[in-house]
Amino acid sequence: MPIIFLKEEQIKFSRWLVKSPGKLNLIGKIFAFLIIQNLSKYKSPPEQSYTITYIPGFSCNLSCEYCFQLDNQGTRPSGRDVWSNEKALQLTRIVKERCPGSCNLIVLGGEPLVYKRQIDILYRKLKESLAIRVTLITNGTLLNENSIDWLKSINCRTVQVSIDGGPRGQDLFRKYRNHRNSYQDVLAGIRRLLAKNFQVHIRVNIFSPEKQDIHNLIEDLGSLPEKNNLIISFVPVDQTLSFKYQGLNENTLISAIRNFYENASARDLQCVAPLNHRGCAICDVKKGEELKHGIVLGPNSKLYSCWDTAGASGFEIGTLSNGLSHDCTSSRWKTCGSYSSFNQPFWDRLSAEFKTGVERGSYERT
Repeated sequence: MPIIFLKEEQIKFSRWLVKSPGKLNLIGKIFAFLIIQNLSKYKSPPEQSYTITYIPGFSCNLSCEYCFQLDNQGTRPSGRDVWSNEKALQLTRIVKERCPGSCNLIVLGGEPLVYKRQIDILYRKLKESLAIRVTLITNGTLLNENSIDWLKSINCRTVQVSIDGGPRGQDLFRKYRNHRNSYQDVLAGIRRLLAKNFQVHIRVNIFSPEKQDIHNLIEDLGSLPEKNNLIISFVPVDQTLSFKYQGLNENTLISAIRNFYENASARDLQCVAPLNHRGCAICDVKKGEELKHGIVLGPNSKLYSCWDTAGASGFEIGTLSNGLSHDCTSSRWKTCGSYSSFNQPFWDRLSAEFKTGVERGSYERT
């Protein structure tokens, strides 16, 4: 069934209302007009919610060839949280002052499953006065039955698993500290999550030298029996602070990503539209709106503008107890994705390519 974009909404129309890909006939246009006029009636009002992005520490069970958490000197940030009633109350007060509704707690690292105790303490304390939903961002290697049961206990039903392409790319870049490969362990963890009805988002990091190997990952994910709760996104990381590929060809890369989407959709995998990677509601703000929609909390109760800089020396913008010391006009205030060397025209081309694929029915957008 063809998909048409109306005022940034995507609507499925019967084929008899469409005269060509992306275009409606006269009767279809009448239906579209009526839909636009009444769209607000069908949309639920957005639920008030506040986002806490929490990095309890930067320890990890892998020894990767690169790491997004390393600074310019190749140093990994340090620090580990010890939660007290006073600190939890300070965080709760910040949230409730800005949003009396619910709270989204997004936990990442390092590898957050190394820090289950710290996460558990924070969740229990916040739960006393806030409704909380938890999302975990993980490398996927520690998703055993005990960890999954624990995730359920902290109301985590959504997990993002980051993976470096297919088996060859993953095992090249992301090995255990004893140099053992990790791909099959990650795949097993994904199976366990899906078997327990978790919503699973697979973020595939694209390294151009290993990009063709991603089709092997797509084949493995497409063969999973419980894949209705799985979505997949493809993120080029050739030009970041941690990794730079000198032989990058943007035209070839965009063509490859288009092929990934088409292959994934052919295997009934749901695809996520490419992100801009140039700021979000938390970091891309105007002066006076800092912390309005969310907060990024690193180890030792330090505040940061985005997860890219969380833990990095010289990028603290305040503390939990004292509040902000640097606003969004400060050089310390960075937006997420600011370390990527891909320019805005690249992201615009990638988004346009995805939209074109949706309109011609090559793949469906989630």
